[in-house]
Amino acid sequence: MATWMILDYLQVDTDPNVILDKLKITEEYGTFTISIALLFHDLGFDTVFRTVEDLEKHKDELPLYNKAKNNGLKIKRPLETDEFNQVIKSGKHLIAFYDEEIDKGHFSPVAAINKDIIKLPMSNYGDLSILDFQERRARLGFLKQTVEIQPMKMQNKSEQDRPLTAL
Repeated sequence: MATWMILDYLQVDTDPNVILDKLKITEEYGTFTISIALLFHDLGFDTVFRTVEDLEKHKDELPLYNKAKNNGLKIKRPLETDEFNQVIKSGKHLIAFYDEEIDKGHFSPVAAINKDIIKLPMSNYGDLSILDFQERRARLGFLKQTVEIQPMKMQNKSEQDRPLTAL
């Protein structure tokens, strides 16, 4: 749903079946963060997949990492929660992966963040305390992962017009 929300906001008109195919959804795991990053990258958005090193990639993820490498998807260190606001203020969209409930991974766009609260419109909670969100990102089996998406209109600006970011 986080992916659909961002696509709708960015007014991307594409076949839903193409999106579902690119997300590589499985019954057991849903989708992987790398799949979301590849989807936006394949649609032409300047996309950054931010992650800790995944030493235990699922067998379904391996071809996705290879595709990312071959297609030039940027893979960088994970953002810390205190860096989210700088990315959002720069005009980029951010999708975060975290543990929504015990052992149930979830993706949500990050709508806003301040020193105490993070707004996650696609969560069951809407708002979480920063401490609760950080704890959910640090749970065993959950990697610190986000997808950073730069809207098309920003991609057309000259380098000097682009805002500074946390990259």
